[in-house]
Amino acid sequence: MLNNVPVISWRWYCSLFKPPNEAKRRRWERIKARGKRNFIWRVGVLQFGGVMFVLATTHWFLSKPIFPRRPIDYGVEVIIGVLCWPVTGYIWGCTMWNFYETYFGEPRENVQGVPHN
Repeated sequence: MLNNVPVISWRWYCSLFKPPNEAKRRRWERIKARGKRNFIWRVGVLQFGGVMFVLATTHWFLSKPIFPRRPIDYGVEVIIGVLCWPVTGYIWGCTMWNFYETYFGEPRENVQGVPHN
């Protein structure tokens, strides 16, 4: 019973948006042709994970007092970021791939089962 909950949730969430136009569909088809793994690594890990690593690390460095900090403190924060953000980016990339598959898939129906206009 709970296996279909993510699918139902995506369909409901996608039903809130306007149907995609042809230019967006063609763009998605070009992205999809490169493959799921390429999308997840390029968009999820490198773009999302990379940007979040830079922003979070910069925030950590600027938000904490300079003294009394040792060089090891900086290293630990960087190592945590290098381990955490790529994994988060991978999860985000998988989630976005599934969202786009649903959004650009077959014509959607809203929650009551009536085709979306």
